[in-house]
Amino acid sequence: MVKNKRARQSNLELLRIVAMFMIICCHFVTYNNFGPTDVFSEKVLGLSILRMGGKLGVVLFVMITGYFMLNKAFRWQRVIDLSKQTMYFSIIVVLLTYAFQGTLPDLLGITRIIFPLNYGQLLVSD
Repeated sequence: MVKNKRARQSNLELLRIVAMFMIICCHFVTYNNFGPTDVFSEKVLGLSILRMGGKLGVVLFVMITGYFMLNKAFRWQRVIDLSKQTMYFSIIVVLLTYAFQGTLPDLLGITRIIFPLNYGQLLVSD
């Protein structure tokens, strides 16, 4: 039995779950069309609060994940596994797009599929 196993920190895990929920709410608000809204309505206030909550949720999630990862040793295998998974899901999205919309990516799109994590930072005009 391992003696160095730390006790669970349920409070931080719960906060990370709340942060995930905040991010999902932000995405829901951002990517749905709620129609025209008056500038001084409760609807705009609520949508703005959900968007700000999502941004706060991202910061919380990253900070808590960093805290949990602090004592783990760095291994290149984790980076390679994450790259494989990202590439796999990028290809799946392209295949689904082709299957349902009939569009294939151009050269820039193929480059984004091959380098999905850092290619978005290379182009300013995106």
